[in-house]
Amino acid sequence: MNLTSLMSAKGCKVFAETLLASPAEKTFEDNVDGGLTIFCPGDDAMKKFLPKFKNLTAEGKQSLLEYHGIPIYQSISNLKSNNGDMNTLATDGAKKYAVVIQNDGEDVTIKTKIVTAKINGDFG
Repeated sequence: MNLTSLMSAKGCKVFAETLLASPAEKTFEDNVDGGLTIFCPGDDAMKKFLPKFKNLTAEGKQSLLEYHGIPIYQSISNLKSNNGDMNTLATDGAKKYAVVIQNDGEDVTIKTKIVTAKINGDFG
């Protein structure tokens, strides 16, 4: 099963379809063999955001999608023990696009300048 099919099967179909329509999809595929963590928003969250997404520039769309990936595989247990900043696939030279991973009791959250979201699980 390929990456976007797996995301679609796990409730991230809108994100997967958006990724497939973007050059960012190649960035994700290029990182699969070396390990990859994807913070894919659920379908409801993506549907609410799509009107704003459509108004971004092509570069903005690609950066936003790449912001949802980390170029190393991190299981939930690894994320619990690796709190702090993590560079995303959108990080490029001087452009630093990091997210903050933080424990919140038994939960793991991802924090950005815009949103804090609970990580619900992994695809294994």
